[in-house]
Amino acid sequence: MKKLLLVAFLASSLMSLQSCGGDDNVALSGGSNNDGGNNVGGNNGGGNTTTANLPTKIIRDYRRYETFKYDDQDRIILHSSKLDNYRWQNISFKYSNDTLVSMQSVGDWPTKDTIFYTFIYSSNEVRYDYTTSKGNISGYAIMKLDNNGLLVEDLLENGIKREYFYDSNNNLIKIKVGNWEGNYSYYANTNGIFKNVNMPQWAFYSVIYARPQNSIFNNMSRSVNNSSTQNTFNYTYKYNSNGYPVIMYGEGQDDLDVEYTN
Repeated sequence: MKKLLLVAFLASSLMSLQSCGGDDNVALSGGSNNDGGNNVGGNNGGGNTTTANLPTKIIRDYRRYETFKYDDQDRIILHSSKLDNYRWQNISFKYSNDTLVSMQSVGDWPTKDTIFYTFIYSSNEVRYDYTTSKGNISGYAIMKLDNNGLLVEDLLENGIKREYFYDSNNNLIKIKVGNWEGNYSYYANTNGIFKNVNMPQWAFYSVIYARPQNSIFNNMSRSVNNSSTQNTFNYTYKYNSNGYPVIMYGEGQDDLDVEYTN
């Protein structure tokens, strides 16, 4: 059962990331995506925030969408997903000062149980332990960060390793998992969907699986992955008056509508 949970998480991660690739910045402690920071903690959006252009809802269609709520420091405190007519998931985040310390997932996927996550920090590593309320599933994963706080490696308990690669501007340009590889490119000088969210970069890629198409700093222009067959996806955007994407058009994929705080 433990293995099934890890595999489900990995599958979710790859599904999100392969639909996504450069230029922008990130720091291990303190700061936000907007100022180049990749703090090991804290964000804001449909909750207590007064910051504009924080994504509050991302809509794929009437059955599939995500919503985000924020605290007064622009940190995500609740991420809700409706995956189809039957599957849903709510993830809540807890902070201590500037540090993300725990997370709780409730829903009917990947398991019909509450999953508790605890984050433990050591030098350039973040470990998260997880267990379910029934105690029938438990495990851990270790994230390795570089000196700028960028996630470079995920080590999962079952031996699976994910590797992350970046360009000189800290944009994610490649993910490698065994024989699977995803390569990404971006539009320069654009505002990514999550640019103003004060969340650790590793949390997007490893924990909540980088929502739409890795667009934290800049917006993705192309995604190429080499699963069983090579798939290439190109993306274009419609922007609001502040220069943030409100529609993401993907070749051969559903368009995404994005709503923001005012």
